[in-house]
Amino acid sequence: MTHPLTSNERKVLDRARRLEREQELAAKATEAKRVAQQAKDEADKAAKDKKQQDKLALEQAKRDKEAAKRAEEAEKKQAEVDRRHQKAVEEAQAKLKAAQAWRN
Repeated sequence: MTHPLTSNERKVLDRARRLEREQELAAKATEAKRVAQQAKDEADKAAKDKKQQDKLALEQAKRDKEAAKRAEEAEKKQAEVDRRHQKAVEEAQAKLKAAQAWRN
């Protein structure tokens, strides 16, 4: 059979329980702090990754714009060359027609 606890035994037991609760609370606080830091680190990494992706997308857009500009310039030059060739062909045809008419 157990006997009732003395006043000193109750104090020791209460103190032990209180210390145990304090340790549990401290462990929970430490874990909560660790989880919060992990979440912050992950959010920071996600923001950094997004910033890097945005930077890469902007650089790619600039390259695409420059390539489109070069392509447009090349098309304009080619169109001018084509116009000059067509004009030369038309002039040659006119000269040929004139020569044929003069021969006849």
